[in-house]
Amino acid sequence: MAEQTYYESIMEGLQQAIDFEKGDTSKGRIRIVEVPNVEPLNEYSKEKIRELRQKDYFNSEWQKKP
Repeated sequence: MAEQTYYESIMEGLQQAIDFEKGDTSKGRIRIVEVPNVEPLNEYSKEKIRELRQKDYFNSEWQKKP
């Protein structure tokens, strides 16, 4: 049996994913990964985002001329 190319390997994996999604579980496998508790991200209003972007833009080191 000839060795698969990188492209063929990717295509085979994608086809297996499609087949699995359609109900053919003989080829695919599921791996469940536990994700540790993570603190939720801060929520910002569009005004606050605009303010942070403008502040960062004008205070950036790359903006300062030597």
